[in-house]
Amino acid sequence: MHSIQKFKLVAVLALALAGMAIVVGSAAAHRGHGDRQARIDSDRDGASNRCETQAGLDGTLTDTDANGTIDGLEDSDGDGANNAAESRLRTNCSVANTRFKIKKATVKSYSAEDGLTLAIGRRGLITAAVSPTVVCEQDDVSSDNTASVSRDGADEDESGDDRRGRGDDDGGDDDRRGDRSDDDGPSGATGPTGDDRGHHHGDDDEDTVACTTADLTADASVRSAKIKNGVFTKIRLAAADEGDF
Repeated sequence: MHSIQKFKLVAVLALALAGMAIVVGSAAAHRGHGDRQARIDSDRDGASNRCETQAGLDGTLTDTDANGTIDGLEDSDGDGANNAAESRLRTNCSVANTRFKIKKATVKSYSAEDGLTLAIGRRGLITAAVSPTVVCEQDDVSSDNTASVSRDGADEDESGDDRRGRGDDDGGDDDRRGDRSDDDGPSGATGPTGDDRGHHHGDDDEDTVACTTADLTADASVRSAKIKNGVFTKIRLAAADEGDF
């Protein structure tokens, strides 16, 4: 009698484990399918299959609404990034995103009236205003990597604890680079029109110099950029002689 009960218990446990395996396997397969769809662009219009599904577009038609603009160049959610850019950034094409983290882009155009437009990949475009307190940095290939200078011109020992111009002391990557986009910084210190070109350290201890909107020229190479609430809060340019990525 006890043997029969044990057998039944083992059978029930085996069935439960089999059911769990099926569920886990299905979830993994679904994630894998989603990853593939985020990479595939069946109709070659610049928008991935996942993006077109999110935006209610036809992944087999390059111009779903036949308005003369291919689906990749449409901005389906009106957040300033077209569908091709959102496909590259893996963001949701049906939700107006308030934050973007961009790597390896090229300046398409800039004006105070129209803002900054970056080209991402072949067809990706993302446009936003430039914050008055934007942190703008450019790689400095001339630095000797021995010392840094704060944006107010004061010399600083690289190994010292006083890292003025690098933000708060919470140790975050953004704050080490002086991202004060959310606070009112000193006039001209981090803004796009400031003319201070003091040396300081960016991510990975690479030396950078402050840049201004005058450096946002067409075809300038952008190492990274951040958009928050519809405005660029941080821009990192490659050295002027590095060319396109």
